Amino acid sequence: MAWSEPQGAVVAERTDAMAASAAVELPAGRGTVPVADRVDSAAYARLAHPAVSVVVSTRGRARFLPGLLQALQAQQPVEGGFEVVVVDDASEDDTWPQLQQLAAGTSLALRAVRLAGHVGQGPGRTLGVLAARGEVVAFTDDDCLPSAAWLDRLTAPLRADGPPALVCQGRTEAWPGDAGAAGAWARTIWVLRPTWLFETCNVAYRRQDVLAAGGFPAAREAFVGPHGRVAGEDALLGWTVLAAGRRLHFEPSALVHHRHLPAGYRDWVLEQWGRSVFCALAGRGPFGRRPLWGRWFLAPRSAAWDLAVLAVGAAVLTRRTPWLAGVAPWMALALPDARSRGGRPVPVRLAQLAVGDAVGMAALAVGSWRHRQVVL
Repeated sequence: MAWSEPQGAVVAERTDAMAASAAVELPAGRGTVPVADRVDSAAYARLAHPAVSVVVSTRGRARFLPGLLQALQAQQPVEGGFEVVVVDDASEDDTWPQLQQLAAGTSLALRAVRLAGHVGQGPGRTLGVLAARGEVVAFTDDDCLPSAAWLDRLTAPLRADGPPALVCQGRTEAWPGDAGAAGAWARTIWVLRPTWLFETCNVAYRRQDVLAAGGFPAAREAFVGPHGRVAGEDALLGWTVLAAGRRLHFEPSALVHHRHLPAGYRDWVLEQWGRSVFCALAGRGPFGRRPLWGRWFLAPRSAAWDLAVLAVGAAVLTRRTPWLAGVAPWMALALPDARSRGGRPVPVRLAQLAVGDAVGMAALAVGSWRHRQVVL
């Protein structure tokens, strides 16, 4: 039995229909998601009409879930109350037993849904939105630790009187508690100002806007990075919602901490090769170049690297060393990064960063040619 959102459906019908389905139909013809099991906390049934739903898609991160739910349990009160919907994307570790145990012991209004097969974070999040009962949906990730005021601050503009035509993005900083243990090349996320990428570690929408946009794009509609992860689906959803007349609101007081995920230098270089996804995104509608610096450059450091390469080339061709002054902007931007990574002498770290930026430059060149969208 497939399920889709009927016009004017009451919130109680949403989850009843989903629970009866072996496969839930996603909006916009984006296929179906096979549901294997679900579990509700005791508080879930007592909160019949939450104002806000927090949606998380998880896979293979059982060790992070207690910390995430503890942080959500410590949230300041939200007017109208909030629920948490966690979708287990067919994890192969003990994520599902962990969620069952957490549901039995939490005071949160928690619903956990287990998928029968791996579908990816985008469809998993869309299923979470379909299961949500709140009129506002806030997204965070399983590797995040929201601050106590996060949910109230992030969703307050969307809970105001009338139908606020907004998408709300919050501030994300690296979690200082695990910075040293994860290694010099650990992966984390910083969002200190509007990025136009709508990272799902910290963003909120009106539920009806997400469904009207068809939910998150499926893998075939987004892009797959060098690690095999789908990339860009967060941005594509945000741009679709903006194209429907909404606007972006950035709330710096809505703070989420992102964990450091262990990674080696090879992983970091591989991520630089993944920069080509921005060339593909640049051609996707009127918002495609909003995340870029100056509309043409990926970031200030990529612009500085381009200048450094041109300066070195000019110095070699003309045999005039003053051209090497063009390397200074890149050095100024890369030096703090090299110092922060530790473990090796700063010149070594600078050389490693230079290799990575050269790989990123090559990736942008290839992506610009392949997608006919120049990003430098």
